[in-house]
Amino acid sequence: MKIRFESIKDDARAKAWYPGSQIREIGNIMSDPNSMALTYGRLQHLFGEPFYTSDDLEDAYDYLILGTDEEGNTYQLTAYHGPTGPAIGGDSHDPQVAKAAEELEKYINEADYVDYDYEGVYHDFDVIVKFGIRDGVPYMEETGMDGEELDYSEFEF
Repeated sequence: MKIRFESIKDDARAKAWYPGSQIREIGNIMSDPNSMALTYGRLQHLFGEPFYTSDDLEDAYDYLILGTDEEGNTYQLTAYHGPTGPAIGGDSHDPQVAKAAEELEKYINEADYVDYDYEGVYHDFDVIVKFGIRDGVPYMEETGMDGEELDYSEFEF
C-alpha cells in the first residue's frame, strides 16, 4: 500500500479528528534509548512542529497525520509521545488503518532527523527529563525535581 502522509494543523479539522487508540509503538525505548529522541527528530524533519506540545513527558507531543492512498482513501492517524513513549494511534479496529499505521512507522523510521531540545516532567517519579538531538547526536538526561542527578546503578534493565 503506497500512502502519502501529511500533518494537519488546522484547528477546525482537528476538532473533528478521531484520535482512536494506540495501534503500535514507534521504536523500542527499552532496547534502544535513543529511539525516543530520534523519533521526535524524525517527526519534526517530516512534518515540522507538532499540533500539540506539553511539558508532561507522558503527553509530550501530538501530530495529526492524514494518510492518503493511491485510490484516494484517507486514514486518520496520530503520531504522539504518550505514557509508553512514541506511538501511532488511530482506529485500531479498522485493519486498513492498522496497515496505514505500519506504513507510517516505516516512513518515520527511514527519515532523516533534525536537531532539537525537549524538556519535560515525568510526574510518576518527579523527574525532569531532557532529550533531543545536538549536532546529529541523540541525548537524554534525567534529574530529580530537586536538581540532583539520579543514580540508576542499583536497578537492573
